[in-house]
Amino acid sequence: MNRFGVPQPVGLAGELYVGGLSLAAGYVGLPELSDEKFIHHKALNERLYKTGDRARLLASGHFEFLGRVDHQVSLRGIRIETGEIESLVNQIDEVKKCIAHVVPLDNGDSKFVLYYTQYGDVAKPVMEASIKAVLARDIPESMRPSIFVRLDEFPQNPNGKLDRKKLPKPSSDSDYIAPATDSEKYLHDLWCSMLELEQVSVLDGFFELGGHSLMATKLINQINGHYGISLPLRRFFEAANIRDCAMVIDDEVEKYHVSQLVVKDESADIHGESDEFVI
Repeated sequence: MNRFGVPQPVGLAGELYVGGLSLAAGYVGLPELSDEKFIHHKALNERLYKTGDRARLLASGHFEFLGRVDHQVSLRGIRIETGEIESLVNQIDEVKKCIAHVVPLDNGDSKFVLYYTQYGDVAKPVMEASIKAVLARDIPESMRPSIFVRLDEFPQNPNGKLDRKKLPKPSSDSDYIAPATDSEKYLHDLWCSMLELEQVSVLDGFFELGGHSLMATKLINQINGHYGISLPLRRFFEAANIRDCAMVIDDEVEKYHVSQLVVKDESADIHGESDEFVI
């Protein structure tokens, strides 16, 4: 049923409820939990058990499990069903298991990460290309993970269950190329601070590291304020790594200084001053 307690039609996801003559009476010695999980549905006039599982009824009569209801997350105002993402990716033959997880950042932002383990020795770029292709068919871009982290195994708690709190924070796994120019060094420090990474290669893509459009807007505002330029957001989308962005910044700064020299030169001519400005 959906969140309003209305049964879902075939193909649409909802929370799975269980009823019938064989339904349990409740949890032994746990009356509060029993009241929470065992409900009386007025419209159906039936006592039901809330499983907490998300599923959808298929035309074949089978139910497809889509994950837990409590793993539904909100990312920048968008409600995302992580179980649906995991269900799609787990259908890839080379994927052993995957977890879609929102990693909170200290600055109040967050990254949407897909952790996965795999069978065989498929190269990481090939595997991630397959995952992205599968998600692109069914999941809107704004609801897809932006970072993919391959693990040998998932961290577990003492009970042998997945411990999401111990999932590693994503980091750049590309070959590190250090910043060379002043503008590259400035951008490197800015990116590391905003993305909460220790270091970023100048060829790493901003969005592949977990950046998003709102974060890019903050980044552009800081860049423009620091250099006194008016770099539009679209230019950043066209040059979304440190090296390319630094080249655009250097070009804009040079244009700004040239325009200022021209203005000064014209002003001097108007007032009959003898100072010469060489461009």
